[in-house]
Amino acid sequence: MEYKDINFDEIYRVKGIKGLVTKCSKPHKSGTIRVRSFSDTNNSFTVMERNLVSLGGLRFQTELGFDNLTVKDVFNNLFTYYNDKQVVFPRLKDFVPNYDAKMFTAKDSYKLFDWFNELSIKFS
Repeated sequence: MEYKDINFDEIYRVKGIKGLVTKCSKPHKSGTIRVRSFSDTNNSFTVMERNLVSLGGLRFQTELGFDNLTVKDVFNNLFTYYNDKQVVFPRLKDFVPNYDAKMFTAKDSYKLFDWFNELSIKFS
């Protein structure tokens, strides 16, 4: 599988837990769902479905007058630049042009680069 085949709507982050997950069951009537760690497929656990955030739905706010960027847009820039190598301390403005520095913090950029590294390992 290649990067272009990734469906970001089926990859999630869990609020409060580091890393990415995929669903491995249907939601239970109690609101819980079984998920599998993206990097370690043997590691699965149960979370509340309301704590899942799809990467496909995430947007980066840009400065006034520019369109918001999706995670796929940013990852496309990263994959093009790094050619499936791991990212180590990149400059965010190189990959997210016109991003709003007030809304997008350093903590957010670390999460973004962790996700990118996790995906590049999985699909390399």
